[in-house]
Amino acid sequence: MGCGKWEEFAAILGYAVLSSVIDRWRWTKLGLGDFVVSSARSIIDEYILPSSNMQTRWSSLAPIKVNVLAWRLAINKLATKVHLYNRGRVVPSILCGVCDYGIESTDHLFFGCSLAVDLMLEVGRWWRLDIPTIGSFLSWHMLFESLRRKKNY
Repeated sequence: MGCGKWEEFAAILGYAVLSSVIDRWRWTKLGLGDFVVSSARSIIDEYILPSSNMQTRWSSLAPIKVNVLAWRLAINKLATKVHLYNRGRVVPSILCGVCDYGIESTDHLFFGCSLAVDLMLEVGRWWRLDIPTIGSFLSWHMLFESLRRKKNY
């Protein structure tokens, strides 16, 4: 910094008045004055997160990353090729990278792709269950809800 710039900087600082009041956050969104994390969270939830009629159920038996994956699957917010394309990202093709047949959407990747269907059939065979062909997360969710209801009776 040149000598003239330094003097200019020192002159600007000379006008600064520092207060002895303790620093604190001011939050006026809800009119309370004080910042509360829960109020910021509610605003983020209200305006940014998608709403869903489905109640989120976290399984204590599954790792947290499995719970988060299931939640993101439920709200249709996985970074599939079609979602990236719709957000304006450059995607060479929106076709499924596994089967190269269907459009790579959440429902296709987990329920429509030939690999997903074959995997579901193998799991059913392993558990000795007749798992019906499921085409979407909503159908999958309804199947499990019906199984839960049968168990409760």
